[in-house]
Amino acid sequence: LMIRRPPRSTPLYSSAASDVYKRQQALYAKKATIEISGGRFVEALESAKKTVEAQPLWFRGYVLLSEAMLGLDQTKKTETRETVRASLERALFLQPNLSRDAAFRELCAEIGPAE
Repeated sequence: LMIRRPPRSTPLYSSAASDVYKRQQALYAKKATIEISGGRFVEALESAKKTVEAQPLWFRGYVLLSEAMLGLDQTKKTETRETVRASLERALFLQPNLSRDAAFRELCAEIGPAE
């Protein structure tokens, strides 16, 4: 059984489809940012997940996901910190210059060192 890739002329590879995903990612990211700043962390978590789904190779989605998870879990459970740490590591992998960002460093400091 051979699995074939669709030809590049299909809508999956068209620039119009790419534009739709970029617009979705931007809208969900803006929505998550507004929800985080408003303290609506449940909604922010859903928006951040949709941001990652729309564009899994965009670092900002993982940062938003981490911020929403930390806001949602005020008790800082170990499993939450590990999930947040994994999201931040993924963001840093996708955007290495992110380590220079003060807000990113503060977010990393908030979860503390690895156990």
